[in-house]
Amino acid sequence: MRHNIGLINFLGQVLGPDYGIALYERTGADFTAIAVSNGHLCDCGLGAALPAALRQRLEQDASQADTRVTPVAHVTRQQKTLRASIHPLYDLNGRLEGAICIYFDDSRYRSLSAQLLRLRHPDSFVDHYFEASPAHDSAAPAIAAGPAAEALSPERVLQKYFPPSALPAPGKLSAKERKALVGKLMESGFFELKGAVPALAKHMACSPATVYRYVARQKG
Repeated sequence: MRHNIGLINFLGQVLGPDYGIALYERTGADFTAIAVSNGHLCDCGLGAALPAALRQRLEQDASQADTRVTPVAHVTRQQKTLRASIHPLYDLNGRLEGAICIYFDDSRYRSLSAQLLRLRHPDSFVDHYFEASPAHDSAAPAIAAGPAAEALSPERVLQKYFPPSALPAPGKLSAKERKALVGKLMESGFFELKGAVPALAKHMACSPATVYRYVARQKG
């Protein structure tokens, strides 16, 4: 088992930041993580136990002659759903001694998909007909996670959190000022509010597509 530890870091670098990889070793009746890459994606750190749903899948795969790659849904503590695939590892005597699990977080891809759709459709149309809206970030935004979030409109947020005296006049923002403003609004959770992009585009005297580009650059 221990000779696979180096492989975990290698897979994390090759697959990229959207993948979490964990190596689990059998310890009695349990399976414990002994190597982790990008563990923040899947709530997995050294010593973490293998989630119950994945353990069930592992035991099913280990009982079959040919291991099948069957994705399993794994829900993190932040209620983010990841795709998880697990592969059993055996010792020289054919006994199950551990597993490698790869978790995939598609949030970034769904966010990009939503942004592309909103370039051609009204926000209300995308929200109603497509399931492409990005999942909430694990760090709950200050605005969107507040108890009165439902009562807030983008315009009210701009007035409440960013009074006119703190914002440049519409149509007079430089590219640098637009970038800084979008970054500040992203940190506050402004873009979790419905209609946030059109409201900000109106304030900055630009198109919604321009706002989406600034948002994508901030995330990039």
